[in-house]
Amino acid sequence: MMAASKKSSVKGLKIAQDECIWMKAGVVNFRLCDSNYDCINCSFDKSIAKIVSENRQKRSAGLVLKGKKDRMRSWREHFNELDASQRQCRHMLSGRVEYKICANAFLCHKCEFDELVENEVTALDPISPVTLTNVLGYSLAEGHYYHRGHSWAMIDYGARIRVGLDDFATRLFGPNKNLELPSLGDEVIQNETGWVLKRDNHRAEMLSPIQGIVTAVNQKLIDTPELMHKSPYQMGWLFMVEPTKMKKNLKDLMSGQESVEWMQNESTRLRNLVAEEYGATASAGGFPVDDIYGNLPEIAWETLVHEFLLT
Repeated sequence: MMAASKKSSVKGLKIAQDECIWMKAGVVNFRLCDSNYDCINCSFDKSIAKIVSENRQKRSAGLVLKGKKDRMRSWREHFNELDASQRQCRHMLSGRVEYKICANAFLCHKCEFDELVENEVTALDPISPVTLTNVLGYSLAEGHYYHRGHSWAMIDYGARIRVGLDDFATRLFGPNKNLELPSLGDEVIQNETGWVLKRDNHRAEMLSPIQGIVTAVNQKLIDTPELMHKSPYQMGWLFMVEPTKMKKNLKDLMSGQESVEWMQNESTRLRNLVAEEYGATASAGGFPVDDIYGNLPEIAWETLVHEFLLT
């Protein structure tokens, strides 16, 4: 069973307990990084930087700054006072590279090494192996956030979000599905249609777990749709987004023990639905199956969509 996790914690590569740069520099007492050291796009970094800039202007105007907040300096100023061994590159902090000391005061947008690593990320190698938990025959991947419409979101490198379909949904609608995925640059909205599953003459509109701009689509999945059924949490991911409301969206998703309990309930609801159509004995043995819709045709496609995809 997965251990319970706090809603406020953010799971990704190695960021759950990592200190924010502002904390490492001693500017703020406590702050954990929740964007995988993507300081350029971090709202917290921008808000504190604004305070620092205003303080600098006040000092230039000859004003006396007395409060702790008024005395804040840029973490980059503190950074220059740190021992060299403490100046880890953000790609080292996030676990992307084993060792790299920053020589550029974390000005990542001007760093050739940062550009090189980002280009490697753009190639989108398959995500690392995940730890799976079996919940009444269905798997959940640890470190993922789950939407009640059976999609998942995972924080990837650079605070990007990978999106996919969970194991329950892939078993529910079976293999050999066609997909209508969003295009690069499209915006997806949490709880609104993000993509469409198709089988025969049926369609199932899937709700997006996250809001953001699509930055990558899994071309391998388009060419080989069965990957979604065989490997829903790795090779079968759907697309990647640059999130625009990550913290807010993640609070509305499930993780840890909450997702386990939810999946237990979903499995029970499905068994009860099967029992209604086939009798109690039909829901007892050899269940779940890899293709519930294909093997239990009396349960209409529309019923499965309404019961399990629409929240």
